[in-house]
Amino acid sequence: MKFKKILPQFLTLLFIVLVFGFFTMNAQVNMDNRGIEFGFGFLSQEASFDIQFSLIDYDGSRSYARLYTVAPVWNNFDVFFIALIIALIVIYFFNKFAKRKQEEEGKQYPKFLISLGIFIILPALTFIVGGVDLSWSFPELKQLAKTSFTYEGGLGIPPELIALTLALTLYTATFIAENVRAGIQGVGKGQKEAAASIGLTPSQVLKLIIMPQALRIIIPPTTNQYLNLTKNSSLAAAIAYPDLVLVFAGTAMMQTGRAIEIVAITMATYLTISLTISAFMNWYNKRIAIQEK
Repeated sequence: MKFKKILPQFLTLLFIVLVFGFFTMNAQVNMDNRGIEFGFGFLSQEASFDIQFSLIDYDGSRSYARLYTVAPVWNNFDVFFIALIIALIVIYFFNKFAKRKQEEEGKQYPKFLISLGIFIILPALTFIVGGVDLSWSFPELKQLAKTSFTYEGGLGIPPELIALTLALTLYTATFIAENVRAGIQGVGKGQKEAAASIGLTPSQVLKLIIMPQALRIIIPPTTNQYLNLTKNSSLAAAIAYPDLVLVFAGTAMMQTGRAIEIVAITMATYLTISLTISAFMNWYNKRIAIQEK
């Protein structure tokens, strides 16, 4: 039975691989006949252009590979980061312990408050005993000439990034809010009344009765909204914000002429992000599903 479910998916995947393989080989032959190079060796070449905003140290002397790369910068905060990971692990095991105690002995722990305390206290201790230090750079107005001024220090955030963030946040949050509203209203009124009749408080009714049932309605459409958010982020090119599409599939592609390679990398990036989101949300949806006997 399981084989019959997997077989159509396997055949579909095999067909897609064969189609991509055919077009790749066809493109390779045609490019060889015209003397056009094919490959990803250009990623090690100097990019020779700057970008307005990046999360890592970058300038025009860097390679195309670094231009493609986006990663957060930790300025000597390794101890703080490790403490943060440890706090999350401790919170996970504490919640499992609290859940087991509640099921076996009926004891209830203030899980939220204790988890919040662990999340704050453990990383905060690194500033006291871990040698972590944090300083702030404030912008200062400097005069370059009699009528010329500029700001030095601080963090410069492009207005395009602010506009993009606000637009995508408000747009996506609206749809997710509707998903949540529909999920909560999808729980029968009798469930709430039955929970209240046995003495559960409104917060307990929401946490123990309504949300576990509502999440099964909320998760599937919310997954689509997260995927849409990933794809809609490419609209940054419309307002001249240097995102992956504008910088790599735009400027870099025009400079190198490697259209197939760069488009393939761009597609692979969005595909990887989308598959990761989909896999995580499907795993969570399966975890909260009703277990039938």
